[in-house]
Amino acid sequence: MKLVEIPEFVLPPRGTSTLEDFDPLAHLELEEPKEPGDDDDEAEEEQNLVAEPIYKKTVPNIQEKWLRTEPDKHDYIEVIIRTFSAGLDQIK
Repeated sequence: MKLVEIPEFVLPPRGTSTLEDFDPLAHLELEEPKEPGDDDDEAEEEQNLVAEPIYKKTVPNIQEKWLRTEPDKHDYIEVIIRTFSAGLDQIK
């Protein structure tokens, strides 16, 4: 497993992110339920927000482990050699 940093998602005019940069698994966050009367704390929390880097786990070269073309190149080579041999036998 490899950790890959996901850049912060900020739309224009404040940032340069595009819609394609949005990753719902990384950029969506749940807020804690708020109790009535906590308006003072809310203003302080907004000022203290710091953008922490977001990381996601990825498996390098996963396409080599579970994706396989069918038929693969060895099957093609085998069919070409067999067909070529059969053609040469017919010429004799």
